[in-house]
Order: sequence, then structure tokens, then C-alpha cells
Amino acid sequence: MLSFTVAIRKKRPLIPGEGHHWWPKSLSQYWTDHAGLISRIDTDGKVSRSKPFATGKISDGHNIRLGNGWDTTFEQDFDRPDNNFPIVVNFLESLVRSHCEKTSLEKSCQCAHACTESDLQQLCECLVSLAVRSPHFRHRILRTALDALNNVPKERHKILIGANVMQAYRRLIGNNLGRGKFLVLFSRSKEFIFGDGFYSHNLTSMSSGCRILVPLTPLIAVLYILPGAYMVNPRLVTQEAIDEVIPIINETVQVYSKECLFYRFERPFLSEHFLRREHLYYSNGDPVEMLIEQMPGAKMPQWPL
Repeated sequence: MLSFTVAIRKKRPLIPGEGHHWWPKSLSQYWTDHAGLISRIDTDGKVSRSKPFATGKISDGHNIRLGNGWDTTFEQDFDRPDNNFPIVVNFLESLVRSHCEKTSLEKSCQCAHACTESDLQQLCECLVSLAVRSPHFRHRILRTALDALNNVPKERHKILIGANVMQAYRRLIGNNLGRGKFLVLFSRSKEFIFGDGFYSHNLTSMSSGCRILVPLTPLIAVLYILPGAYMVNPRLVTQEAIDEVIPIINETVQVYSKECLFYRFERPFLSEHFLRREHLYYSNGDPVEMLIEQMPGAKMPQWPL
């Protein structure tokens, strides 16, 4: 568990009670329908619609309000990825177009792309920023803290979560982001969904075994892995998500989400996992393993002795 140490920065004034986006509007804008609204469905089946600015917000989400002049905010830490999300989406869409132009490729084929280190660093930073801000990650921090500490007052929970989210993100982006492997899955027909949780494994250390799977748009999802050992090239491949893959990704979103799912046009059928109203995770029988096994070079070959 991370400590309470807070690095005081004065890049941005703290605004008490400010609504911070755990789903930045620069990304959620791609989930709007023809009326410019995003659809949200809750565990009770209630559907509501809102504009990107009003979607995916939490009060004081990136503030640490300690009082006695020690209040601080780390909202500015996410300025760079939030500004870069449109660039990242355009980059991914260009890869998809390049893939589709290769008409000889069958639906299940993969296409490797030559990407700059800057492209991959930028993509990974955006993925990590989404993961650490998500309600699912905040829940994991609180659960770990409450297991280790006794009688933490409820009014201190946001301080505890905020301090740990800040430190986790600053430590993660200080590492060499993007040195793993990426699988960009795209759909031409059925849509992905988003939620208040998504697949992220071993993210706290960004060490061996780290995995993130997140739908960035209704038609593009990205799987990032940083295994302990792997063949470096190709770093990034695209693949069309066949009909069997899209339900796996959407079901995974429902497993990791607790309160809400978001969609553009295709309203999801609520699974039993989502209806439990818990941030769950795969402990065994992880279907994402199947996608990882399809990534070229993700697993080192076992050479005969």
C-alpha cells in the first residue's frame, strides 16, 4: 500500500468540491450518439443520457484536502493525456484504415505496424491515466488500505484514495511506458461498451505481468501487456474483432464495473456479474488470456533442451 506522502505542487489552484473526470471528455466525446449524448445504464436497468462534460465525474476526485493549509490537487497531472486522447484516437484509426486497405487480409489476420517510440509512449500513458482514475482502481486502493489499517473514518477515505492515486500515477509514468506490446482490436459492426471499471491486472507495480484491456471508442479497444519476457517485435498489431471476441471484451467490462455502463447505440444486456454491484476481477478462467496468446511474441518460445 502506498503512503500518505503528498508532493505539494502549485501548478493549479485547488477548487474544493470540483468535479473531476475519471472518464475525460476528450475521450468520452467519441461515445456520443447523433444527438451528442452518451447513454448510461445502471444495475437497475435505468437509462440516462448526458453530454461528455457531465459524464464520468467525481467530486474532489483529484484533490487531497488535508486542511490546515496542506490541501493540494493533482488534477494537472492528467492534462497531458487528456489533451492527447484525440491524437491517440486519430493514430489508432489510421492504423485501422491501413489494416483495412490490405484487402488480402482475412478477418482473423493480424497486421503489424511500425510505430515510433513516442506513439507507443503516448498511447500507454493515456491507457494508464484511464486505469488509475477509474472507480475500479479507487475501490482497489480503498479495499487494500482498509485491510491493512483499522478504523479509518469514512471522511478520510477520499484523502487516502487521492494520495495513493497520485503517487501510483506519478510512479507509473516515471517508468519506461510503452515498452510492452499492444493489440488493437477493431470492429466494423458491433460496438464495445465502457464502464466504471475495466480489465487492469498488476497495475500497481507496472512490473512483470501488467495487462490493460480497455475500449477507447465504440469501435476500437486496446490490449496492452508487459510480460516478464517476450519477443520485442512486432510491438503493435491490429486485428479485426470477430463476433466471438466482442462479447468477451464487453463481458469483461461488466465484470470489472459496479454501478454503470456506457454505450453509444447498442444497449447491452446486463450480465449476472454486473448485477452483483461489485467491482469484480478474474481470479481464474481469465478469457483475456486467449487474446494475449494471439499476440505475436507475447510468450517466449520454449526451446528444446
